Amino acid sequence: MKGLILGSVLIIILLGYLIMDKLDRFMMRGGFVEEKISPVQILLFGEGRLVYQIENYLKEKEMTYELITEITAVEKCKNCGYLLALSEDDVENLMICSLAKKRWEFRKSLALCNDSANQSIFRQYGVKVLERQTLSFELQVSILKEIIKNACA
Repeated sequence: MKGLILGSVLIIILLGYLIMDKLDRFMMRGGFVEEKISPVQILLFGEGRLVYQIENYLKEKEMTYELITEITAVEKCKNCGYLLALSEDDVENLMICSLAKKRWEFRKSLALCNDSANQSIFRQYGVKVLERQTLSFELQVSILKEIIKNACA
């Protein structure tokens, strides 16, 4: 009986050493390597003058970004860190921000709110808004540039 207990203890100790050896090798290789999100990778959604201005700014600053015009294309950009939904359609802006937040955990998102009556809906879903009707075009561009600069700092 003592031999059986002693043998069991030795087997457990040996298994412990083998497991620790495998764990040490795993950790030396870097462990679980997570996908890194580039702090400057931005997803730009929409079309129009505002998107054009922001895209030019991103090019000028040599920032990494993706431009999409269809909500279904967001699947390809799930590793982006920031989303700027600047479409002229509030429903599309809300949908893409909601998808990005719930499904891919974007760090930050901002949507253009074209109709101030929809602002409360955006806020209900936790989406930060840039209200088009109360801000001049130049001010919208300026605010977005500042947001991008701060997000990528």
